[in-house]
Amino acid sequence: MNTTKLPSTALVNKSNKDTEKENLMQDRIKDKSVGYGSAFVGAYKMYISHFGVFNLILMLMLYVLNQGLMTGSSIWLTYWSDQSNNRTIISDNRTKTINNNFYIGIYASIGLGTVVCAFLRNLLLFTSGAKAS
Repeated sequence: MNTTKLPSTALVNKSNKDTEKENLMQDRIKDKSVGYGSAFVGAYKMYISHFGVFNLILMLMLYVLNQGLMTGSSIWLTYWSDQSNNRTIISDNRTKTINNNFYIGIYASIGLGTVVCAFLRNLLLFTSGAKAS
């Protein structure tokens, strides 16, 4: 077996270039270390200020309005089904035929309002979030 031995000084003495590479690697590892603790309040304040307080309030109002419209559509369907017992309405001891066009129109209006509200809310969230980041 033919083996070549390196001089012992080759293992101990590193060139400046190797030392610089090791320092650079250690700096990169330090930069990617995981932080711990809670986020600073200042970071949230900065994001909200760039997002816009008005936009934040408007977005929350659109969320509430959208949820109200979705709940309203369920309530309207319940009311409509209660009124349409055998396609007649009993009112003042008289039986009247139901006009479904009225109920369908109200339900469609609630649905359209829900769609418009959700679109505006998502558009506002996207544009304000992009501006803030």
